[in-house]
Amino acid sequence: MHAPKRPLRILVALSAAALASCSATVARPPAPPADFQVHADSAAQAEAHEPIEVWPSLKRDLAHSPKRVWDDGRDVFTDKSNLLWLLGAGAYALASEAWEDNEKAYFDNHTLFSNGTQDLLGALGNGLTLYAGTLTWYLWAAAHDDVQSYEASKTVFSALTVTAVTTTLMKSVIQDSRPSGGSNDFPSGHASQSMTMAAALDELYGPKVGWPAYGLAFLVGLQRLDTEKHDTGSVVFGWVLGYVVGHAVAAKHAPRIFGMDVGVSADPENGALALSLSRNL
Repeated sequence: MHAPKRPLRILVALSAAALASCSATVARPPAPPADFQVHADSAAQAEAHEPIEVWPSLKRDLAHSPKRVWDDGRDVFTDKSNLLWLLGAGAYALASEAWEDNEKAYFDNHTLFSNGTQDLLGALGNGLTLYAGTLTWYLWAAAHDDVQSYEASKTVFSALTVTAVTTTLMKSVIQDSRPSGGSNDFPSGHASQSMTMAAALDELYGPKVGWPAYGLAFLVGLQRLDTEKHDTGSVVFGWVLGYVVGHAVAAKHAPRIFGMDVGVSADPENGALALSLSRNL
């Protein structure tokens, strides 16, 4: 029998009140950051931008990252629609206490994946793996002077960090036991981090990249249930947390003109750069 999530009720109520109170005074930025627009506002600017120097850029970005993460987190958690999603997921987590024993009994006697698949999904959904992959992406983009990928990797870094900090804080406040024993059940870090990555990639690159990433995040969540590391309440809340953070942070930093997505493409024959504008109807 799991320890009751009474602290969750308190946390949800206090968080909703505190965050909703500041939502009226903190506005979500309507435009992408200026440093990205320098490279994306026109083909001429994109062609003339200064080359990215890896180590100076890394030092500068590390120095700026605390403010960026703070601003991104503030924007995520002062958005009323995001709060509604999180409150709904919290309500599901509370309701799921009624069938936690049945869940445990099922996974005590059934398995969804082989041991090898469980280990693989656990590794892929681990926050350290996701950070390492994003760091590799960032360094590759900087070394190859790929401005779009460079900016996108910074956005994913920020989203992952907002999720990691939020998940860690909630785990420290909500003392809930895992189905397999131990503490720090709520919410699932694997579920939240993998879904953050998926939502950010979907927002930045569209469904061809996003949907496979969503599928992987879904499998990672199932792996946490299969190994009895978490119950469904923790996994579902982790998925929702990751989705709202990844989507909101990536949407904030994606370049837009008059509400349309901006893309930069190169002519394969002469290498000339051109802007493209698109909007989902």
